Amino acid sequence: MAEVNGAKPKSATRSSYEMEVASHRCWRHIFDTWREPSSIINWLLTRIPDNVKWYGVPGQHDLPNHQLDRIHESPYQTLVEAGKLVNLEPDQPVEVSGHHNTLRLYGFPHGVDVKPLKRDHISMLVFEIAVVHRYIWRQGATYHDAPVDHHVSKLNAKGYDAVVIGDNHSPWQKGGYYNCGSLICRTIDEKDHKPSVGLLRSDGTIKRHYLDVSKDKWNEDHEVKSKSKEEVDVLGLVRELRAGKTAVDFAEAIIRWLRDNPVSEGVRREIMEAMEGSDPMGRKHSKGEK
Repeated sequence: MAEVNGAKPKSATRSSYEMEVASHRCWRHIFDTWREPSSIINWLLTRIPDNVKWYGVPGQHDLPNHQLDRIHESPYQTLVEAGKLVNLEPDQPVEVSGHHNTLRLYGFPHGVDVKPLKRDHISMLVFEIAVVHRYIWRQGATYHDAPVDHHVSKLNAKGYDAVVIGDNHSPWQKGGYYNCGSLICRTIDEKDHKPSVGLLRSDGTIKRHYLDVSKDKWNEDHEVKSKSKEEVDVLGLVRELRAGKTAVDFAEAIIRWLRDNPVSEGVRREIMEAMEGSDPMGRKHSKGEK
């Protein structure tokens, strides 16, 4: 998640103040799964204030079977229809006006490649911001054997003042690229993780603001820690899934296991990618077929 916030300007120059747009925020993953119970959705609907504008793009977990064309079936879309969330659709930039500057937000949800922005001139009053849901990594914020084409150097995002990225749970920042990182510590393995939001300054830089998690409580029982044996066993289950020998509820069982057990990001991603290669009804797909 990236939060666009700010204080009163110290002077009239673009490089000297944080933008005063405190009511506008950009989300990444909202839901753990698109099949969240109604109680969770209703709870969230009552927690988002009516006087706050939220802007975002859906991640793969927000979408049925990671398919953007089925967004109308998702709880993410429920938030949109309820007026709690503004969805940033591809090729449809949205302008957000503040007291001193305007943000122009470009959405690149899960499955949509980032396009460079062609600009005739650079405005002192308009910030061009790409909001991206894609696993992008750099040294020190990745997992073993992460795809080379997902390295930040491969991201063709020229022309934007800032690029806000979600999906990689490890926070990192490089120039105008800001990877949010996980907003909460999900497992005992992430006890040292420091959740944060970003404050976009008027010079295009983003200041990371760390959240207070001092009151979080942890179950440090050794039984809840990650175990390599469990991870190997799950990979065996996924191989069965890819062979087309399972049903829908079996796929759901794996997703629940991933949600309820601490698993390294690399293993989690390998499992999800393996599941995407098979139809839960047992029909095999060729590579690249949807």
